[in-house]
Amino acid sequence: MVSDLVDLGDTGLLAVQGQGGRSFNVRDEAGRVIAVPYKPTLKTAAGSRVLVVPERLMALLRVAIEAFHTDPGTAEIDSSARLVPGIHEPNRAGQAAYHDALGDALASESLASADLGFRVSSHLLRKSAASDLAWEAGIEDAVRRRFMGHRAGDDVFGRIYTLDHPDVAPLAKVAAVLDDKIATSITSLMVPTTRRVDWGHDNPILARADHVDATLAAAGWLVDPGDPDDPCCDARRVAAELGIHLTTARQLMADGTLPCTVAPDERGVPRRFARLSVIWAYRDRLAERVLLPDLALQLGLRYHEAYHMVRRLGLHLEPYPGTREYEVTPEAAAALRAEHERICALHRRSIKLAAASRSLKVALSTTALLVKRGGLDADPETDSSGATFVTRASVERCWLARATPRQRRAQAPPGVPIAEVARFSGHSTRELMDLVRAGVLEQVPGRRACQLTPASLQAWMAERDAGDTTTVANPAAITRLRPPSQRAAIYFGAARPAGSGWRWPSEQPAEPVSGRHGAG
Repeated sequence: MVSDLVDLGDTGLLAVQGQGGRSFNVRDEAGRVIAVPYKPTLKTAAGSRVLVVPERLMALLRVAIEAFHTDPGTAEIDSSARLVPGIHEPNRAGQAAYHDALGDALASESLASADLGFRVSSHLLRKSAASDLAWEAGIEDAVRRRFMGHRAGDDVFGRIYTLDHPDVAPLAKVAAVLDDKIATSITSLMVPTTRRVDWGHDNPILARADHVDATLAAAGWLVDPGDPDDPCCDARRVAAELGIHLTTARQLMADGTLPCTVAPDERGVPRRFARLSVIWAYRDRLAERVLLPDLALQLGLRYHEAYHMVRRLGLHLEPYPGTREYEVTPEAAAALRAEHERICALHRRSIKLAAASRSLKVALSTTALLVKRGGLDADPETDSSGATFVTRASVERCWLARATPRQRRAQAPPGVPIAEVARFSGHSTRELMDLVRAGVLEQVPGRRACQLTPASLQAWMAERDAGDTTTVANPAAITRLRPPSQRAAIYFGAARPAGSGWRWPSEQPAEPVSGRHGAG
């Protein structure tokens, strides 16, 4: 009854002292068995109790009393009326409509028997509330039992030493726990709907149906189904407007991303509907969002490169509802763009150590040694690979330094091997080396085998031919160009001194041959 509810401001008190919602067989004063819709007794004596109503449930009951039990003309409340009004008949209701509504609500939330494998009933919901209270710390066991309509205890302590006090302060903890669970799970008990009550013709509430609708609409409980300019759209229309899959649209409507209302469709099944204006506003927000794959495409990166960049910078990105793709905040996008510019600048001024090895045509270990010795300048920065970078300028400088000696060797003057000179001049290599030491002939430096410069050979041969009167046809002139005295004068600038004892190797006297093959 309405009189069983006491409004205390934020919360309220509810006296549980009768049963309703179905027909009860009782005996009248004459002893006959009759069916009544309400019985002012409970199943057990422990069921008679006073409960503290949670704040959000009290807000719903206030709207219900104002809409269904308040006279719009006098503002008087009918305290004798049934708190949950009857629809077809006044102060009379059945369980069939309740069970149908509960089944539709469970099906819309995927909690039906086909989804869970077991039946969800009102008694199971009562058990769930009792389980939540059982695991909640700070609530005494006797308070839990009293709230659920059970005895405070069946042991000796419960029967003798536990006294029920009229003060209901301990039950306020239970109401606070339930109110917190309502706030964290569904936010409000008044779920917006477009379904209006179809009152019976004999129900007196039908006369003030406009007042009922206006009161429920002002509280946000009853919503207008919309007009042609801003209609209510189902999940298929939402998917078409946003260009997403139907399952994604349903998920966006179920998790509250798209504010929607629950209303029965043409078959009477509760469905979620969202306003077209809400859908377009969400579409505009989608156009402004930045997802990680889109940002990677803008920067010219592959997705895994952008993802590793996010991990390396320690950026925290939230997956976008419905798509599970990472949404990049403006701050994170700015950080990723700055990091990409830094890496691009790094690659413009430096190259990796392996690339430097290929450019210089040396081993990787040699390149690392050049960096260690200062021949190459190491860049203090690196990219996601963590590799060592060296500046391009130092690589070019090292290449030029290593290429210059090779160019000098390639430009060295040609030389004539001393063996060839000995063959065509008729002098021995020893005599030619004496000419080199005397400065007449010039040796090409840096050669492993002795080579003579063509310029010195030409000068020497021109001077030799100028002093030779023999003809080229004479073979003796080729083998013996000058007498020893003249050669000495040419080689040493003067004739050999008399009595000095110096001789050419060819002028040395032959040593006597000893042995049985010798002369004499």
